[in-house]
Amino acid sequence: MRLESVSQVGPFGSIHCTLPLHTLRIVMAREHRRGKLFQMARPIAAFLRLTRPIFLLGGVVLYALGGQVARYQGVEIDWEVYLLGQLAITAVQLVGQYVNEYFDVETDRLAAHRTLFSGGSGVLSAGVLPRRVALIAALVCGAI
Repeated sequence: MRLESVSQVGPFGSIHCTLPLHTLRIVMAREHRRGKLFQMARPIAAFLRLTRPIFLLGGVVLYALGGQVARYQGVEIDWEVYLLGQLAITAVQLVGQYVNEYFDVETDRLAAHRTLFSGGSGVLSAGVLPRRVALIAALVCGAI
């Protein structure tokens, strides 16, 4: 059995061990796949930050409140129509969000202190995602 030495420097110091070569190859392949998964997840997480889902809750809650008022008044809720209405409300909110992010990139770069309500998501101004992503997302949501 052929053994190979491995050194890894981490946040708590360096680790040195000797492993069989086939085990080392398996571990390295696993780490390589994990790294690729993290690389693929990074733009998805950035897009979710661009969406700012916390602001979508208002549309969901208020639309649900309207549905409950209608139900209280004796109106039978057609759930297909209700869900289509909620989809339309959310799509309009997202168009507004994405267009705001697209046009406010320069202003958001100037924001020294970003809060929940000001300074945007920071995704476009930091260059994490290209600006065109927000424009394409706005056009797709507008088409809904």
